[in-house]
Amino acid sequence: MAPLKAALRGAEIPSSPIYSIADISADPQYESRGDLAHVTHPRLGEIRMPSVVPRLSATPGRIARLGRDLGEDTDKLLSKPLVTAASASKNCEGRAWCDLVASD
Repeated sequence: MAPLKAALRGAEIPSSPIYSIADISADPQYESRGDLAHVTHPRLGEIRMPSVVPRLSATPGRIARLGRDLGEDTDKLLSKPLVTAASASKNCEGRAWCDLVASD
């Protein structure tokens, strides 16, 4: 990688590394800029995750919640039909692609 960086720098071609999440996590600059948030998850404890970007002065944003647990809504979603015949025909009205789906 060093020879490539030197060649690009020598040719005055702007470049920068492409970081993996491990690189970002290990780079102190991300931590010092507040780009990584420390939040508490009810089951996992403290975790680090990307912070809100961009942070605007009047409305900096915040992490309100971490999202729902895996499978938390599964029973609710699977307990009712996802598409009824009535809603399918209503939503397909005038759309040519519906004929293709209906013929399968």
